[in-house]
Amino acid sequence: MMETFTPNASVGELFGRNDDVMAELPDPIHRIIVAIILFIASILGSVGNALVVLSVIASKKLRTATNAFVVNLAVADFLTSLMLPFLSLSLILEGDPPIPHWLCGSSIAFVYSCLACSLYTLASIAINRLFLITKPTHVCKRLFQPKVLFIWISCIWAIALAITVLPIPLGIGQLGYDKSYHICGGVSSHNLTYIYEGILVLGLYPVPLTVIIASYVWLYVHIRLHGRRMMGRGDPNEMSSTATTKSTKSEKNRNAVGNMTPLPSDVPTSPITVTSPNLKQSPSTLSFDPPSSNNITPDITPRPIRRQLTTTCDACTPTLGHLRKSARKKISKRHLQITKNLFYIVCAFLLCLTPYFIVFLLNLKNAAVIYAASAIFFNSCINPFVYATKHPHFKKVFKCILLCQLKSVPEPADFLKSIESVVKGEKKSGSY
Repeated sequence: MMETFTPNASVGELFGRNDDVMAELPDPIHRIIVAIILFIASILGSVGNALVVLSVIASKKLRTATNAFVVNLAVADFLTSLMLPFLSLSLILEGDPPIPHWLCGSSIAFVYSCLACSLYTLASIAINRLFLITKPTHVCKRLFQPKVLFIWISCIWAIALAITVLPIPLGIGQLGYDKSYHICGGVSSHNLTYIYEGILVLGLYPVPLTVIIASYVWLYVHIRLHGRRMMGRGDPNEMSSTATTKSTKSEKNRNAVGNMTPLPSDVPTSPITVTSPNLKQSPSTLSFDPPSSNNITPDITPRPIRRQLTTTCDACTPTLGHLRKSARKKISKRHLQITKNLFYIVCAFLLCLTPYFIVFLLNLKNAAVIYAASAIFFNSCINPFVYATKHPHFKKVFKCILLCQLKSVPEPADFLKSIESVVKGEKKSGSY
């Protein structure tokens, strides 16, 4: 007999969950720990993401199409970091509610939207890197021109708002102060809270994660195949023929030593006296007649010149093994660097978002919920260190800003040049 649900059936029953289990109010010690974590994430995220934005403003060298996504990521994480103190206050302050209900709901909606924008920007960065390496230059120029980037980034924010804010006006869930966990978030007493949480979890975790992993796996496979072609595995005949051609040319040069005219720097300073019927001396250069078939003239090139010519030819003639060995070193180094980058990117994403995904699937209702939520928000302060600090130009500009060495900023912006000129003028006027 088919099971039927009454109109008053709860959402938890429809999904096979037991929502009647009361949530355990976290102990004050757990709330204080999570509040401290959120405060630290707020400070680090605000400083780190502000440095990213200031670096792009200060240096024209960083104003590239690729860094448009990095700036959007920094802006979203910076706004998220600014709102984290409200979540901390809701954890440690006593009262019902500890902060106004509208302020709690607005701040968490803002945080959710910026968090979604951040995650989908990470996926866009993965797509950007994939296209820049695997597609021709003219395709990348069309795809990442300013107009397209503006539309792309606008779509990212639209998707973020559609996932996090749009369900609320439609009556799916409610945002505000949640008494069950003593924190700003989804109100657990709402009848459709589980659907709203499901939309958040499915929209913010598997979709961007799948895009990130697929893009970087595709990128790694592409570079690995390209490396094999560089090493001669893809087309060994081409590599062999190239090496053979170079070797043949080198042998011809070696056999023609008797006909080569040494450079002035190769000629010894001391006079050379050689008696041979085939040797013609001139006051400026030494020239050798080609030996005939009947009279083979021995190689009478001076020993220092002959040693230098032989060494130079041997160094300029790499064998197939040398070519493959050098190519293998370069490709191995590139593979290692790419592997490290992929490891950092994927691990940061998994470590920050997987705990809450597990908590949601297991339907836990204890202090693990607020710890898992804090891990998600901590992602906003990790991104600047994972992405921007691995870029050499960002590193240099970061250092210049932190040490107040604005003169050393590569390709400084116009306002920095004007400030520098004003400072120089004041110094000159003060010296008089």
